[in-house]
Amino acid sequence: MARCQRSAAGPQLSDSIARNMKTTIDIAEPLLVEAREVSRRDGVTLRSLVEEGLRGVLEKRTAERTEYLPKVITYGGSGTCEGVDLEDWRSVRELIYETRT
Repeated sequence: MARCQRSAAGPQLSDSIARNMKTTIDIAEPLLVEAREVSRRDGVTLRSLVEEGLRGVLEKRTAERTEYLPKVITYGGSGTCEGVDLEDWRSVRELIYETRT
């Protein structure tokens, strides 16, 4: 059972709950059978095998996404304005909307 700790910032979940979440997923039976065989063979839990695979897919997709970013084209200059980092969307958004407040 989760323990709720109170602090000046309000209630917080204990570390063990904050790090791990339970969920249910549907996996094709042949894939699950193979995953269980690999986990037994390698002496790891099914959970750790699934986490390792998911991390690998997320890293790959993140890398693929950044590879396909369009080239920034500027006219009559050498790039973006000083201090603008196009990879920091939060700061770009703030610059765009700063006059609307």
